[in-house]
Parts: sequence; structure tokens; C-alpha cells
Amino acid sequence: YKKRATSKVLAHIYRSKYCDVADAPKALQLQQLVLEDLRVSASYMKCHRAKGVALDITHGNAEDSYLNIAGYFDRLKATNPGTVTAIETELDDNGDTRFLYAFLSFGASIQGFRRLRPVLIIDGTHLSGKYKGVLLTASGQDGNFQVFPLAFAVVDGETEEAWTWFLTKLERIIADSNTLT
Repeated sequence: YKKRATSKVLAHIYRSKYCDVADAPKALQLQQLVLEDLRVSASYMKCHRAKGVALDITHGNAEDSYLNIAGYFDRLKATNPGTVTAIETELDDNGDTRFLYAFLSFGASIQGFRRLRPVLIIDGTHLSGKYKGVLLTASGQDGNFQVFPLAFAVVDGETEEAWTWFLTKLERIIADSNTLT
């Protein structure tokens, strides 16, 4: 490795050792391991990048996940009858397709919601990481006041357009009634 190893080399060395995220060392611990095991000096940032590369190799990265979402939704529909999904995209200035919204409601959740209290809880939470956005959720309550997930959506922001799109999709799977709160 000469005097220094790249983050890719470090990632491949330690990936087989720490494939579980819970067992993986922190960047500072990895820096010490590299020095002890390989007798190579590596910076904190290089070890931090190596850990990220190892996780991407093991679990895949966000770019691939967004590219594969349509195929994932198709497999969900095939294995869970009654599942409702929707993907909304737009063209950017370069003519490339850009992910905008995704909606998912499992068939089992749709069937189960019909037997719950007529209470619908909607909320949104901001996503952190490389790709920002908002996760919108719709849930119900069972007889013991436990949360029952009904639908999820990933949208670009907590805007009126995004909420309208989510609630329109939600309206297709549950019937509006005077008893629904």
C-alpha cells in the first residue's frame, strides 16, 4: 500500500470484517485499526469515506435505490395483492428524468384499515442525508390506540402541491365518510 492506502482499498479490506452496520467501527476506531493492522497512516476523513464506501458496496447507494424504485414497486404489487403505488417524475433542464414523488400503500394495510377506528393520522417528517425530502405518512388507530401504518410517500418538500398529491392518492384507497376523523 506504499505509505498510504485509498479509501476504496480500506473499504474492501474492512468490508468483509464488518459487514453489519452495528458492528462497524467508527472512523476514529478504523483509523486506529489501519495503523495497527496495516501499519499505514490514514486520515480521519479517509477512514470516514472508507466506511461510507464499504456501506455502499454492502447495501447499495441512494442513487441506485432511486433508479430501482419502479422495479421494487412492481415486485411489491406482485407479492402483496392490492398494493397501491405511484411514482411522479419530471424532466430537468438537461432533459433527464428526475424523481419527484413516490407513494406506497401495502395491500394488507389497506385491508386492515377497514377494521380500525375511523381515525386517520397524517404527518410529515424531513429526511436528512444526501438527498433531502419529506416522508409523508398516513396511519390509523386500532382498538388499543396502537399506530397502524396505512400509506407512505416521499416528496420533495412539505408544499401544498406535495400534500395535495399525497392526499389525492390516499383518497383512492380509503373512502371518505362522515365518520372518518
